[in-house]
Amino acid sequence: DEDKILLYFHGGGHVLGSPMSSRPYTVEIGKAACVKVLSVDYALAPEHPFPEGPNDCFTSYKWLLAQGYKSENIIVG
Repeated sequence: DEDKILLYFHGGGHVLGSPMSSRPYTVEIGKAACVKVLSVDYALAPEHPFPEGPNDCFTSYKWLLAQGYKSENIIVG
């Protein structure tokens, strides 16, 4: 569905990982679900202390809303 998008936050407890480390999974998920994927490169601790990482995640959600995506069409994973 062209109106839907997966807003993906890689694992790692806000201290490790990256969108690239999760890319094989997000590509397959996007293909299987027929949705676009935005994988967020959020700030990691300890270089960026709390709440910078979660704030980046929330900012990415607000950005999608500003791009015209409806909240009911944003899948968070």
